[in-house]
Amino acid sequence: MRERKVVLTAEADRDMQQVEAYVSEIYRPESGRRYVTRLYSYISELSFAAGTFPPSRYLTARRIHPDARTMAVMHRWTIVFHLYGDYVIVDRILASKNITE
Repeated sequence: MRERKVVLTAEADRDMQQVEAYVSEIYRPESGRRYVTRLYSYISELSFAAGTFPPSRYLTARRIHPDARTMAVMHRWTIVFHLYGDYVIVDRILASKNITE
């Protein structure tokens, strides 16, 4: 199995900050941090698994990157990423309801 380095774009990093702020506002700041930590753990799994995901069929994802792949996590979020050599580039973290054909 091939291992790749996972990198978040600036937009993906902003998405993570917004997710943390959203969860913190609804619950508590600690909850927001724990929630984002769980998201990061799913993202880190892409270092081994990214190659197993097929190119996305979703137009929203392909608008972000023409070679986009997607991974749904935690029944709510979609990780949009693409492969670039030995790297997995995480382009965005979107609410799954925003991913459409």
